Amino acid sequence: MVDPEPRYAGLRTNHRYQTMILAGCWLGPRWNEALGVRVCDVNPLRQEIVFGRVVVNGNKTTFVEEGNKTDEHRTVPVPAPVMDALVDHIATYCPPGDREAFLFLTARGTHPKRSNFSRDAMRPALKRAGLGDRSITWLSLRHTAASLMFDAGLTIFDVQQRLDHHSPVLTQEIYTHLMRERYDEGRKVMEDYIRRIMD
Repeated sequence: MVDPEPRYAGLRTNHRYQTMILAGCWLGPRWNEALGVRVCDVNPLRQEIVFGRVVVNGNKTTFVEEGNKTDEHRTVPVPAPVMDALVDHIATYCPPGDREAFLFLTARGTHPKRSNFSRDAMRPALKRAGLGDRSITWLSLRHTAASLMFDAGLTIFDVQQRLDHHSPVLTQEIYTHLMRERYDEGRKVMEDYIRRIMD
């Protein structure tokens, strides 16, 4: 079982990967979708990002495919603090004026491999946060994003769209434990409302 943990949203790592972790925790892209984001996919004026391609890096080969797991592009609203980090990241790490540049590359200009990212970015971030005994993956960040979305009050349909699940039923099946917490919270909200009305 992956360990979705809201504290992961505050993880600090080396600057090159800080924004990638932030996007993973708050926007919830799949690993290959995060690698596929280009400068042109980030729209600061509309506060949106488009996940529309995937980067597959395997044994000594890397290739880019248009579309994603569901073969569609999806536009996701980006909270202002995350957008600010994306804009700063672009200014710092992407070639000026190159709208086709990929956002998240290594210092050598290659796409990071998942295992190297875990070693070079995630483990140091966990240690800095006092969570060095944890072992998390990119999928943990995606689950953290879903948890934070539900905590913020987004509906199951909002979360489904942002995470690109093919149906809200799938979202509900994956995050049943979070839905149960929301169910109980909803009951308490209704109880408080009834008490206010009845008094």
